[in-house]
Formats: sequence, structure tokens, C-alpha cells
Amino acid sequence: MKATNRAIDPAQSSLTFRLYQRLLTTGLLALLVLNLLYIHFFIPDGLAGLTVHLLIQRWNNPIWGLAWRLFDWLLVGLGGLTAAELILENQGADGKVTGVQKWLKGLVLIAGSIVMIISAQVIFGPRA
Repeated sequence: MKATNRAIDPAQSSLTFRLYQRLLTTGLLALLVLNLLYIHFFIPDGLAGLTVHLLIQRWNNPIWGLAWRLFDWLLVGLGGLTAAELILENQGADGKVTGVQKWLKGLVLIAGSIVMIISAQVIFGPRA
């Protein structure tokens, strides 16, 4: 069997990343709009009625509790990670990506992954 040496095309990689960013941002926007609609139409007092007790009641719901926890986890986690990635991507908007930017992007992705794992443990972990 002959090993193939396939080089990664930078233009294709950039297009794939931009598609990923657009899809992720669109999904995040949908989550945000759903959250705002929920706050304004389903909570009796609007934003003033959003309390810790409402969150606990929503998360402990036997039917919709897991869905609400997943929704909140995705909204917070993906929001922060997407914002950090977009900031780093816009710093190299002239098309030249330096080695420092690659390292920073890697560090942001690692830190974001750690935050997502810790927040998943807090949101989905066992209750005291």
C-alpha cells in the first residue's frame, strides 16, 4: 500500500472554517431568539420574573428539564466560544495568519473546550 502525501489547501481550509462559523452563528442566533421569545411571552413578569427559582423549576421539570439544561448549556458555551473565535479570526482579516494567531486560536479552543466540559458537569451533573 502506497502512502499518499496530501497537502492541505489553505483556501479550502479557510472556506470550511467560514462555513463552520456561519452555521454556528446561525444556530446561536436561533437559540438567542428562542430565549428572548421565551422570556417575553412565557414568563409572566418578563425579565423581572426571571429568578433562580424559575431556573431550578425549569431544570427539574421531569419532561423538559434535560432539554432546558441542554439549551442553556449550548447558549452560554457556544456563545462564548464563537465570540472568542470571531475576535481572533478578525485579527487576521488581511488574509495573513501568523504563528502567534495559530497558537492563540489553539489556546482559545482548548480553554473553550475545558469551560464547556466544566459547565456540562455543573449543568448536567448530580444534584446535591
